[in-house]
Amino acid sequence: MPRSVGDRSAGSWGFLVLWALLVSLSGCASSGFAELEARATCDACSRVAEPGEGGAWSDGRVACGECLEEAVVEQGEAEEVLAEAREELEDVLELELEAPVALLLVERAALQEAAKDLAHPRLRAFCQIRERFLGEELVSRGFTIHAVTALPRGLLRGILVHELFHVWQAEAGAPEEASGPWREGSANWAQWRVHRERDEDLWAEQMERDPDAVYGEGFRRFRRLAEALGTEAALARVRTRADF
Repeated sequence: MPRSVGDRSAGSWGFLVLWALLVSLSGCASSGFAELEARATCDACSRVAEPGEGGAWSDGRVACGECLEEAVVEQGEAEEVLAEAREELEDVLELELEAPVALLLVERAALQEAAKDLAHPRLRAFCQIRERFLGEELVSRGFTIHAVTALPRGLLRGILVHELFHVWQAEAGAPEEASGPWREGSANWAQWRVHRERDEDLWAEQMERDPDAVYGEGFRRFRRLAEALGTEAALARVRTRADF
């Protein structure tokens, strides 16, 4: 299981591993909302939001009218989206997860606090993995995804696909020493595949243009690999390889 990114604490109850999806985000999440007083760029979709058509959360994140309408701010709805993401991972990539996965929809301050060393202004979600050992034997494993509140439903679904792919990596025994571009690029590819299958071109195109060396370039490299080898062979490499 990849553990090259995260906060690891040893003890009789095992250790904690954190994976993060670091994508563009400013400020902190909050359910508070106010109308825009001037034109501004939506933090989710990068479209221009006009006064009276969108607004800003109390953390300063701008939401255009469409992203505001789709914003997920209730725990119950977020859990519905998680179930959808799990189904999409199975339908699109034929990846079934064995373990139950919990979801916490949280304010950004809580997200940053829980992420510890992974805390970052662009953090939107991370997967927390807890493992319990008796000696060298793994006796239990639990997964919890922490996601920031007020993301548009389609974007949240894609992000949860990304995090569920990390769960699959763990269950598949992927190499612990996997590089960031390999680990995150493959997870971004899974998210991108779901966006494309659902005709969510806006979110897919954002990923295609992402200039980040880990998430963006890693995705593009893995996409080329998957196109050359086919989905099944590319996923087989994720199980056994640590880099391109």
